[in-house]
Amino acid sequence: MARPDDVCPFERPFPEGFDRCPAYGETDYVALDMQYRPLATLKTCRHLQVGTLSGRLTGFYPRCGLGNAEARRRWVERVHADRINQLRVLSSQLAAATSELTRELWEAKGDQLRAIRAGHRGATATRRMRRLVRAYEDATREFFDANAGELARIGLPADPLLELVRDALEEWVTRPSLEGNWQASESLLRRFSPEVRAFLQPHPSRRAG
Repeated sequence: MARPDDVCPFERPFPEGFDRCPAYGETDYVALDMQYRPLATLKTCRHLQVGTLSGRLTGFYPRCGLGNAEARRRWVERVHADRINQLRVLSSQLAAATSELTRELWEAKGDQLRAIRAGHRGATATRRMRRLVRAYEDATREFFDANAGELARIGLPADPLLELVRDALEEWVTRPSLEGNWQASESLLRRFSPEVRAFLQPHPSRRAG
């Protein structure tokens, strides 16, 4: 049986500086052990999902959330390659600037999830996460201010972009598991142009509000 046409055709983990796919959106994936302790950080793509094989085949496969090669091409055309390339650079710089805070946030999330699994509320870990989130927001605001001109040039004004970051962090802090993915609300997305919305929320499912 032929493999699904939305399978990611590239080897993983993605190497540093990977550029073979024009739709590639570099992001860090933090691998956890069974006790939710961080093990390693790997480079992955924001579009990469787990696909389920159907029919006579069983199991899972690396699925591109954008679809097949033609869907990836259309998405890049809609968002514009120049914007994608510049955002790759900015995202990499922001990740480097917040790497230590990100590591601490994952440690605190692991503490929270272990407490929840043990039947507790995880309040101590949640308070730590909120302190770290405030520090992360401060670092992000500083980065956005320093790069405000470039962000504006590609249609990403700093203030609404920071609101998206806050919304994503709040959802992550309160989520009682690692299941599910954050979805930006329609009210937040409406503050951006259609092309930028397609970049910020490339996969169709969105929450209202």
